[in-house]
Amino acid sequence: MSKPKIPTTIRALEAAETRGAADVLAQGMRDNPLHVQALGENPERRERALAGVFRAFLFMEATRKGRVL
Repeated sequence: MSKPKIPTTIRALEAAETRGAADVLAQGMRDNPLHVQALGENPERRERALAGVFRAFLFMEATRKGRVL
């Protein structure tokens, strides 16, 4: 049985979308063993810390360089 295909669009990230994108990245990387070691056992704390890092990075990249897809 094949999985249904989900339509996907790749485009540049707009500055207004950086917060949501950062939150998605933080959720996806929260339980990465490297992040657990670096940021501790508390998953909510790790997610908040990662979201902050990703927000700053994505905003800078999206607004200054325009290369985030």
